[in-house]
Amino acid sequence: MSADTPAGIVCYPCLTYADPDAAMAFLSEAFGFESHAVYRNEAGQVQHAEIVRDGVMLMIGPPNEAAGWDAAARMPQRHASLYLYLPGDVDALCARAWEAGAVITRPPCDTPHGSREFSVRDPEGQEWHFGNYHPLAVRGATAQSSEPASAT
Repeated sequence: MSADTPAGIVCYPCLTYADPDAAMAFLSEAFGFESHAVYRNEAGQVQHAEIVRDGVMLMIGPPNEAAGWDAAARMPQRHASLYLYLPGDVDALCARAWEAGAVITRPPCDTPHGSREFSVRDPEGQEWHFGNYHPLAVRGATAQSSEPASAT
């Protein structure tokens, strides 16, 4: 990292939504994300936005055919999903997401690796996984299973 690079977050997942304003409203209501920056064109449409929650920053934008970006709902298959470490109440956040309109694809559950997690799909089809598993907190731990790790 160079001297002029800010410390902290160094990976910024980028999500494309057909309606970035509606997506940001949903992500705020369902998961507690807050706006960090929103850049709009002359017509007032979001061109780029940044939202944050508990040390996670996401970049949100509209489809851009020239750049090859399309909204998840228009993709033929799942193209990505996000797992976010949640230091708080997993069950309460799942209930909040459901009340905001998320589709629960995996209700809160305890995993073999000691995490409490859940998964949802947002109104445009993005997959979200939340849990209290923090990979860096278990650095150096060795797996106790010969089973391959799941994607979530």
